[in-house]
Formats: sequence, C-alpha cells, structure tokens
Amino acid sequence: MNVFISFAKEDKTKVSRLEEIVRHGGGRGWQFIYDLHGARDWATEIQYKIDQCEVFLFVITNNSLQSEWCLKELQHATLSQKPIVTVVFTSDIDIPHPLNTIQYILFDESPESAAKLVRALTDPRPLGQDKIPSNWERLGADPRAYHTPPQYQSPNIPIPRLQRELTDIEKEDFLQEAISEIRDYFVNALHAFENSDSRVTTRIRDETNSDFNCLVYIDGNLFKSCRIRISNDMGLSGIAYSAARGNLARLGSGGINVLAQVSMLDGSPALEFVLDFMTSSGNRICTVAKASERLWKAFTEDFTRDNLRW
Repeated sequence: MNVFISFAKEDKTKVSRLEEIVRHGGGRGWQFIYDLHGARDWATEIQYKIDQCEVFLFVITNNSLQSEWCLKELQHATLSQKPIVTVVFTSDIDIPHPLNTIQYILFDESPESAAKLVRALTDPRPLGQDKIPSNWERLGADPRAYHTPPQYQSPNIPIPRLQRELTDIEKEDFLQEAISEIRDYFVNALHAFENSDSRVTTRIRDETNSDFNCLVYIDGNLFKSCRIRISNDMGLSGIAYSAARGNLARLGSGGINVLAQVSMLDGSPALEFVLDFMTSSGNRICTVAKASERLWKAFTEDFTRDNLRW
C-alpha cells in the first residue's frame, strides 16, 4: 500500500512517528522532506507520487492549513478521487470544510490510536464529488516529465498484497464495532417483525455495550429469546450467540449456539463462524452485515417452520 503523507515541515517530528505506524501496518509512506531524490523536479515528483498513491494521508494542523503546498496537494488528491485519511494531533483544532466531513483519526501515539490509524488505512474512501469546492484545482505538472522507466509503466503488472496478522487491540476494536452493527440490525429486524403481526411484541435489553438480549412475545407470552455478546468463553474471543425457547429464554444464558471469531476477508477484518450449527448457511468467513443476516436467520428459524402454530 503506497501512502502519500501530506504535512507541513514544522510538524515533521510528530509525522516521523506517524510514518512508523504506517510502515508497521504494511504501508509505504512517501514524504516530500525525506523521500524526494536529488536532481528531481519537486513539483512534478509530488504530483507523480500523489497520482501513484493508494491512500492520501493528510495531517491536519494549523501549520498544514496555512501551507500553500499542503493545500495544493490536498486539492490534487481530492480531485483525483484518491482515498483520503485525515489525522490530527489534538482534538481542539478547527477543521475547515470540506475536511470536517471526514472522520479524522486522533493520533496521540498511543497503541489505541495507532491501531485505529492502521484500520483506517485499510478501507479509506475518496471525498464525495458533491463536497469538493468548485474553485479547487489540480497540480499542473506535465505527466510526461515523470520519466518513469518503461518496465514500470504497464498497468498489467500484478502487485501482490501482503496479509498481516491483526493485533489484539485491532481485534477488540473490530469486535466492538461488529457487536454494535449486529445490534442495529436486530433492532430494525425486530421492529419490522413486530409491525408485521399484531400478536408479536419484541424487546431489546442491553446488559452492557457488548452484550444484549432480544425477546419475542406471542400474544403476550415469551416465545423465544437470544443473547448476543462479545465472549471469551472456552478461550475463544468473538461474537457469541445463544438462544432459548419459552420460559427458559428468561434465563438469558445457556450454551453457545454460534461463535464467530475475527478473521480476514479480502484484506479487511471479518467474522469467521468457528462454531455454527447452521452449517448449510454458506461460507464461514463473511462481513459483519452478512453475519447479522445469519444470526437473524438462526433466531427466526423457529418462527418460519411449516408446522409452527401460534
């Protein structure tokens, strides 16, 4: 992953630590101050490096916001629809439009902020065309001046993308985001289920921010409930699902029916169903959205059986 790091020279000390994290996450950071080779036209080289980068990392400080070249680099990258990640060193900085529409990373050199930065670099997005000011301009260097060796000009050269192991902090952060997304899915699904039939009443009960219960009542009587949580049971950390019928559902506990651990899918964190009684539900590794669907299917299978009569 080629990362163009745009920053003001006054901030180079802090940015050096930032680049260490980029490299640790499998990226190759390029900085004008350190990486510009001698005898190169610097304006042309900057444009070339932005055009070739996979992620444009903009360090937002009062210095960079006052830097003419930082803003030129930002405009060129934005108009080129480069995926953008923004970083701040303090949360009290006044971020101007349209940068204030991007969720920034507060980098304080802590392991938590480093993990968030690495995760952001794996799935960035370009700024929407509708948010780009009409007066922004690209850099005007002649692309023929790049002097790229012919053997590197072909767009058909396959470049392998190396995988790496996720850190424990990255796994914990991903599980927190996953449990929140799964809860949102169940809230919407239960609401739709309740609206579909006057006999149905549903409830969501939160134990903690990583543990919640879903309950379904038929004609006022508890029919089924499930518990979904971040679990470390059996020495395996992941999203655990357990369900019960009738009065047993009130206990809100019991054995695990499904367990999904953190894995990787196409270079991004995903969930892998290592314990799943619904073995016919497809691939074991999937996105959180697909995992939410699978858990909802597991929960509602009792409601859709042909022989079920309420």
